[in-house]
Amino acid sequence: MSEPEPKSFLGSLPEALFIAILTVGAYWLSFRYEAGYLSAFGLPPYLVEVSLQTTLLVAFALSAGVWIVFCLVNFSLLLWPEHPAIQNKLFRVGVLLLFPLWYMLNYGLRVQDWAVYATSGVIAQARGPIMSRNHLQLLRLFSDTIHT
Repeated sequence: MSEPEPKSFLGSLPEALFIAILTVGAYWLSFRYEAGYLSAFGLPPYLVEVSLQTTLLVAFALSAGVWIVFCLVNFSLLLWPEHPAIQNKLFRVGVLLLFPLWYMLNYGLRVQDWAVYATSGVIAQARGPIMSRNHLQLLRLFSDTIHT
């Protein structure tokens, strides 16, 4: 007799409760967005007025952001190398370069931040090039064994 598969957390929630949680989350994010916008002008958060239009705009922006990240990750996994040494090197260098990339996305390419970018580049280069001579020799060796 086969055992029933365990349900995930989202699978055990009733649909009505799931929709209620999503609605409260979208409303809360809309409120935080509006409060942050008003605080830039020095206005207090009790002046925030959240409308259906703002809530839908925030929900659409979040879903578009999640979709873009999903597509980028999916595309990068299509191009992901099969050799474990190259995977390890790409992962380490990629994680190392996430900080300056995040910094540039938030603040733009500013002249006063070039020290951060140069330091990250030096550290990434000190970790070694992504495709060293040994890695290329391993790739040739594996590709020769696969094609023969």
